[in-house]
Amino acid sequence: MALQADGKIVVAGSGGAGFELVRYLPNGTLDTTFGTNGKVTTDFGPSPPSSYYPSGNTEPSLALAVVIQPDGKIIAAGRRGVDWAVARYLTTGALDPAFATGGKYAYYPGAYGGRVHAVALQANGNIVLFGTAAYLLYHTSFIRRLLPNGTEIPSLVLGGRIGWNTYDEDYLTGGYVDGTDRMIAVGWTRRASGGSPTNPSLVAGLFRKTATDSPDASFGANGQVTLPIGYETYGLAVTGLPNGQLVLAGTTRTAAGLNPFLARYNANGTLDTSFGANGVQTFVIPT
Repeated sequence: MALQADGKIVVAGSGGAGFELVRYLPNGTLDTTFGTNGKVTTDFGPSPPSSYYPSGNTEPSLALAVVIQPDGKIIAAGRRGVDWAVARYLTTGALDPAFATGGKYAYYPGAYGGRVHAVALQANGNIVLFGTAAYLLYHTSFIRRLLPNGTEIPSLVLGGRIGWNTYDEDYLTGGYVDGTDRMIAVGWTRRASGGSPTNPSLVAGLFRKTATDSPDASFGANGQVTLPIGYETYGLAVTGLPNGQLVLAGTTRTAAGLNPFLARYNANGTLDTSFGANGVQTFVIPT
């Protein structure tokens, strides 16, 4: 979901026919000036054949994230079959012919494919995609950038993989671009062993890259931090505060069950110990 400058609300998802966008007026009624009676559907078609999918893949397209450009154009991102997929729309809901191919961009990340989980904008109009790809029994995470016209930035054509290094698998669930164009990814990372509070098998993580796509050495350990606070800890979303701090939201599994938490980080990647219990506030939901 994204909020336009005029207060209109854009929601992106899928009803089985492809990317589906709906725009509401501030009072909650459909904006009939958008698409057809307030709704837009975009069919990307199937993924083309690949070594893992010789006949292509016909899973329906799915929009998982949306962002509004300063000029009012709308960018939705998600998947086409097993490909990353992005579409840009004019304010009327029509596809923007100035973006990629007829308003649509798709990228096959290899193996069993993947999807975009979050999309954000840098100050120069570059589009930042945060997503995952599946390889045999594990996932890995990528940040890719597109120029405003939908062309891949050459330095990242081969990927832009991130990883929390310590463990065997990482799964990116969201992302954020701060006021200096640094790219912050959030997710979780898993290892084959572990499974106790003192030796967790899955921990939440943040990874920060500079505006030019290098790991940010001023944040955590070479741009990354992990948060093991239970048997399993999932990082699900991240946002920034005006003072440069970051807030991580997720869930953690402890002896008390699976519960949501918030963690607040200083700009250098250390936990803000003035928040919650040593930087983390867990919310126990009564059963």
